[in-house]
This record gives sequence, C-alpha cells and structure tokens, in this order.
Amino acid sequence: MKLSTTNKWQFFGVDVAQIFQFFVQGLSDGIPVQLKGVFASHCPSLIAQFTDEQIDFVLEDGDNKKQLASFNASSLSSDSVEVLKAQLKKYTQKTLDGIEIELLVDEKDLLIHRMQLPSQVEPNLRQSVAYQLSRHTPFTEEQVLFDAIVVERDRIKKQLQVDLIIVPKTRIQPVIDNIRQATGIKVSRVSTAQHMGEINLLGTGQAKFRPNKNVYLLALLLFSLLVSAISPLLHKRVVVLETKKAVVELRGEVAGIMEKKLQLEKNINVLQFLVNKRKEMPGRALIVEELSRIIPDEIYLSSLKIKDNMATLQGQGKDVVSIIEKLEASRLFGSAKFTSTVNRNAQTGLDRFSIKLDIQAEAL
Repeated sequence: MKLSTTNKWQFFGVDVAQIFQFFVQGLSDGIPVQLKGVFASHCPSLIAQFTDEQIDFVLEDGDNKKQLASFNASSLSSDSVEVLKAQLKKYTQKTLDGIEIELLVDEKDLLIHRMQLPSQVEPNLRQSVAYQLSRHTPFTEEQVLFDAIVVERDRIKKQLQVDLIIVPKTRIQPVIDNIRQATGIKVSRVSTAQHMGEINLLGTGQAKFRPNKNVYLLALLLFSLLVSAISPLLHKRVVVLETKKAVVELRGEVAGIMEKKLQLEKNINVLQFLVNKRKEMPGRALIVEELSRIIPDEIYLSSLKIKDNMATLQGQGKDVVSIIEKLEASRLFGSAKFTSTVNRNAQTGLDRFSIKLDIQAEAL
C-alpha cells in the first residue's frame, strides 16, 4: 500500500501516511509465517546466487523456479540487463515493481563467529549483537553486513548459543549496487543458501506477501460472524431503549418524593448540629478560660485544636518549659507533653512549641 506524502497527509507537521504504513507493516510482521501462508503467498522473488564473481539469476514464484541467466558480477552489460528484464516480464506477466531480489552469498565469503548470550536478549538479538560487534570481530558495524541466528538454547542456564554471520561491505556492496543499477530493483535481502529465509544480513523486515483467494473467503466469514454478533445486540439495544423510557417516567414520579425526603434530612441535620454546638459551648468556654488563667502573658498561643477529649496547643514565648507543670496542675487537664522539640526563633528570641494534653471530661 502506498499513500501520498504530500501536504494533504500532513497534520501539524506529522506524516500520517508514514505512521499508518508503519502500523500496517508492524501488524503484517507480527502474523506467523505459517498462518500468513494460508491467506497469502510470497511475492515473486529473483534469487541472485553470487559465487566466484558470477551471478546466477533464478526466478521463484511460489513452487515454480526458473533459471533465467548468469552474468559476471562486475560487468552487467545493458544487453544482458534487457534480456533479464524481458525474461522476468515473460514469466511473471507483470511489471517488475512486485518483484523482490534476494542475494545469496557464497559461504566462503562469510565470517561466522559463535557467541554465548543471555536468553533475555533474544527478542532484540540483532541489536544486542551489534553493540558487541567490534569486541568479537575486527570490524565495526559500518564496515559489514551482519545478522545473528540462535543455534542452541540452554533453558536451565538461560543462555543462547548464537552464530554471528558477517560479510564485509567491501566484498558484497559493489554487487548489490550493480544489481540495483542493472535491474532498477533494490536488493531487499542478503542471505546464504544454507540460511535462506532465516537471516537477512541487511537487517530489514520479512519477505513481502500478496493476498490469495482465501483472503476473500476470510473476509466473507468475518462479515458473517460480525452480522451474527451484531443482530442480538441490536435486539437488546431496542429492549434497553424501551426500559430507559420507562425508567425516566418512573424517575419523574419518584423525584418529588426524594426532594421531600432530602429536605427533611437537611432539617434534621441542622437541628442536630445546633444541639451539639449547644452542648459543646459551655465546656469549650471553660477550657479557653482555664488556659487564659494558666498561660503567662509572655507566652502567645497561635493555635488551639480540640477534638473529643484531646487538645493541641501551638504558640511561642519565653520560658515555655514551665507551662507543662502549670497545665498538669490544672483540674481540667492531664498528660500534658511536648509533641516536638522546642525551637528558638533566632530573630525574635522566642521559643516555638507544640503541646498535646488530655481534657478531663468529668471536670467540665
């Protein structure tokens, strides 16, 4: 699928077409090859076997294979190229746009290095190997084409035996460039006859597929299943709409009753609040009066919190340590103690304090 990347696919600088293509490609790559083979077949591929400076071209289309031509790798003449293109069009009966080229490298041109890696790296095996390429070979990542394949798994030790397969770019890149220049088709895969379909030294995605007739049967089946699934839902939707209408009518009748109930509850809460406040006021007034009597004038309260039979005092002043003894001496209070260290304000010279004490309810 190709989408235009002109301005109509650009939204706030984001290429929507590219994001959609990436999503479709990721979805396609995630389908197992065995399942994909039921509904799709491989696109025609041109196998270029590179051996001893010679390239043998073989056309593969499904189970059909056809030897097309053999050329010298360094001298693909224009006449030879035209003959190759003519043969491709003859056997595919299509343009060359749908054809992929896979280059098979001779085993003697490869460097294969056995590595041991933790099994956790298997999902990102090629990327993990790339980080260690210069440690295990005399090459950097920019100097070679490479891929890695797992040859053994030790599930007890959670280790992988991995073959790192390398071919120098100086050896294979000129061949790739000549093939692309001659055919006008980009080489999509570089592999070997032994590892064909298992590795790609270019590191790109999987081989492309084209849909077959089973796709239309699958689409018809999915459509039938969708209709079968939706029909009961549509019936239930009608029932739900009728039920909602009845519920709305019932809510209208109940609304008046609920409003009266809420008003009564509100009035009860107000009355209860007033009763509780009336009960609390004399006791709290005594607490405030007692604190005013006990606390010296040079000590200032900044906060007084009363909850149940507990009170918390916060303030500042001088000689705040003596206030504990005075609180304990009162008949209204008990268990007075500092809840934090007394800190002195360097600017004012006053000590900041926080005290928690019990209120003797029987004394109120």
